[in-house]
Amino acid sequence: MTKFKSKTSNTIILIIVRLSNILIAIALSATLSRVITDKAIYGSLQQLLMIYSMLSVIFAMGVPQSIFYFLPRYQGGERKGLLIQNILLLFIQGAILGIILFFLRGWFGHTFNSTYLPAYLRYFALFPVFMLPTLSVEGALMIYGRVKTFMLFSILSRAFTFLSLALPIILGSTFENAVMVWVISSFLLIIISLILV
Repeated sequence: MTKFKSKTSNTIILIIVRLSNILIAIALSATLSRVITDKAIYGSLQQLLMIYSMLSVIFAMGVPQSIFYFLPRYQGGERKGLLIQNILLLFIQGAILGIILFFLRGWFGHTFNSTYLPAYLRYFALFPVFMLPTLSVEGALMIYGRVKTFMLFSILSRAFTFLSLALPIILGSTFENAVMVWVISSFLLIIISLILV
């Protein structure tokens, strides 16, 4: 009976996390669409998010999901070693993605017919270096049974995204500065995630 209650409470926590992530994403989208009055800048933001969404899935190559398969099979030091290996691999893949975004920023701007996109990608190129490794951390927290920590970390990371993008723009800063703040918040998240595991 206790195991059933534990699984039920973990499921409820996961539902809360997913729901809060959706609500934060909707709030961010609504806020940015109201605050950013220049359609070209808002369009460039959407292009930036689309490019990252597509390429991050390709560059992650299922590594974060492999945590769910391999990590439970190991114990103690082997488990920690596998997690560190996974995080390093995602860090390298994020660095490669960042290099591609940085050096192909002009091509992306030309392809998407956006004058703003290359400037945003110049700073955003650091984002995948810090964010891809956090994907493994979320899975590890779940496997370690630290579901509440996973919930707090997941909601915190989405809140960081909301605050780092919305707050600078609401305060009158440029979107380029907001992207820089977003990258800084991703650096803080990787530090927090490494402390958690």
